[in-house]
Amino acid sequence: MRAWIGRTEIVPGIAVDAPSTLVWEHTNGVRGVWDITLAPDLYLRSDYYTNDERWEVTGSKGFARVNRCTGRGIQQPSLEVYRDGELRAWHALDDDWASSFRASGRHWLNFLRTGDGPLLWSAEEAVDVLRFALAAYASNEAGGIGVSPDPTF
Repeated sequence: MRAWIGRTEIVPGIAVDAPSTLVWEHTNGVRGVWDITLAPDLYLRSDYYTNDERWEVTGSKGFARVNRCTGRGIQQPSLEVYRDGELRAWHALDDDWASSFRASGRHWLNFLRTGDGPLLWSAEEAVDVLRFALAAYASNEAGGIGVSPDPTF
């Protein structure tokens, strides 16, 4: 993993880690890039905070892409999947954060009460995510040199 993590002060004393770029390669050879940009003066009317998110995963036979914008009236959230010459798309998805917080909270409380799951991550997977984040910060602090999140590397 190589990372360059920026810092932008939003209001005095409060900063976010952007703009930032992370580049990595999985053990199976798949490579990833996470680019985080920031436009603090961009105004989008929103019930929460103004955010525009796009995710894309590209493979040898196609891609999956998510477009989401929290600004009201700008763009409907969509999921597009292209494979072998065919595009499938879903639009007007429920992307309201209140819905996701309610559903997540219900799931968590049900898990605590009954043990019914599954939880999305095991403890080991959660630690792997933490290692990934810590490797990004370590790479940034070392000037963007490669740092492995794998403890056995």
